[in-house]
Amino acid sequence: MRRSLQSTLYSVAALVLAVATASRADATPMQLTLTAHDITTNTFFTDVFTDAGTPNSITVPSGLQGAISFTGEFSQSLIAGTTDALTTSADTVHNLSTTDTYVLTAAVSGMNFTGPDDVVSATASGTWLGNDGSTITLGYYDDPANVLGAQCTNASPQCEPLTHPGNLVFSFTSPAASGSTSSYSFNPGTTALAVPDGALYSMTETWTYTLLPNSELTSRGQTETKTFVAPEPASLLVLGVGLTALGMVTGYTRRRGTHS
Repeated sequence: MRRSLQSTLYSVAALVLAVATASRADATPMQLTLTAHDITTNTFFTDVFTDAGTPNSITVPSGLQGAISFTGEFSQSLIAGTTDALTTSADTVHNLSTTDTYVLTAAVSGMNFTGPDDVVSATASGTWLGNDGSTITLGYYDDPANVLGAQCTNASPQCEPLTHPGNLVFSFTSPAASGSTSSYSFNPGTTALAVPDGALYSMTETWTYTLLPNSELTSRGQTETKTFVAPEPASLLVLGVGLTALGMVTGYTRRRGTHS
């Protein structure tokens, strides 16, 4: 019985270690959907980007959606190793119109992130230029059912709102402060997932903000990160004690049965 218990404990410890250090598969497919809504003329401009041809990364080249100019890169990718992350890179979005106000909505999503994962963290930051009175709202979603988000719910070109399957784990809203320049920063720390992720899951990030005429937003990125926290040695010790006690009770019960 002692060898059996030792074998069981070693197997449990090995399983925990394997789960905690397992390498992550690349998350694909991925999709980014971006809509610029000119609310002055009620005109929509929508683009959809995928990671086809370059798995695990989406790059949006500089260009125009109506009067909205995009410079830099708007991309997202997976961090490999023992951590999974959905990330947008730094970019600048400028409203070149001198008369029209735009509302920007976007969502980026990736499927087949490899679990298990049970804790999540988030970050975001950016700077407003000439956008006094506007707000930005960010959302971070986790989906244990592994469904790809960033899908249009209305026929193109409206494409609003965008889908974000799963559970909202973080949200952030920040107004642009009064004055010509203001910044925002979001870093809520790490929290346990209400529903831990299993073998495969998806993540989706969303953002909505307003650009007044001749204003811009420089984003320094938005990231959602998942990790798995292995049980501490003390937890394994408690498990070992429990298994030992169970073995002793089982042995005692068998001996009583033999002598009765």
